[in-house]
Amino acid sequence: MSLINKEGSYFTKKNILKGMIVIVIIVAIAGIGYIKNNTLNNDKLADSAGTVLNEGDNSNSEAKIDSENVSENKAQSSEDIISDYISKFDLDATNNFNLEQLKTYGQPMIIDFGSDSCIPCKEMKPVLEELNKELKGIVIVKFVDVWKNTNVAKNLPLKVIPTQFFFDKNGKPYVPKDNESGFTMYSDKTTGEHLFTVHEGGMDKDSILKVLKEMGVE
Repeated sequence: MSLINKEGSYFTKKNILKGMIVIVIIVAIAGIGYIKNNTLNNDKLADSAGTVLNEGDNSNSEAKIDSENVSENKAQSSEDIISDYISKFDLDATNNFNLEQLKTYGQPMIIDFGSDSCIPCKEMKPVLEELNKELKGIVIVKFVDVWKNTNVAKNLPLKVIPTQFFFDKNGKPYVPKDNESGFTMYSDKTTGEHLFTVHEGGMDKDSILKVLKEMGVE
């Protein structure tokens, strides 16, 4: 004989149903919490990944910019080299005369200081143009207009125009073999160092070629 009748039993259908509903609710709540937690974690991972990607993009952008800057600098450097090479052989150096730089080119030089307005200078101009064209790459031939650029001869022993200065391939002033050749040599008063060799007045082509030959130009 049962101690508890069916009506008094705890495990009635009604109670079992209630229990199942409670369990379902608990499971549902737990599931929702689990999903939310995973969603938050995934969002954090996505944010982290996005940050890393953004940093990577920034690095790539910076690298690209650096690369472009390097390319631009190389292009500018190449342009400067080409420009410097071309100006090296230009006859007219009135606006960009730099004696010390010219000495570094390793070629004999004749530099004529004159003016486009001076008659003896005008007579000599065709000679300079011919020499510049014929000896390009072998001898540096320059003309400087001292009336257009009055500062260019400040530290040079320039008294009249036209006047020619001669330098050998090592940047040293020309030393004439003949003391009666009409050249004047200037030295430093303190050290005695030979600084300049100049010829005052016009020169014809043959006279200039003779000087260049003495400096080793064939």
